Amino acid sequence: MSLSSIDKAVATLARGGRILVLDDEDRENEGGLIMAAEHAGTDDVAFFLEHTSGFLCIALDARRAADLEID
Repeated sequence: MSLSSIDKAVATLARGGRILVLDDEDRENEGGLIMAAEHAGTDDVAFFLEHTSGFLCIALDARRAADLEID
């Protein structure tokens, strides 16, 4: 992957778009559909749930998890 590919992916996320990140065929050979949570609306979440495994994952720091009372 080239640096320009990464720059394009970051720019897509920044403007509210979705990207697909794939791992190596020699690893798990799977992908992740990603978008910035600050841009995600109900239609986006519905798309993720319909077109993926049905699990929605989110990255939180410890402070935000505590704010949401997630252990």
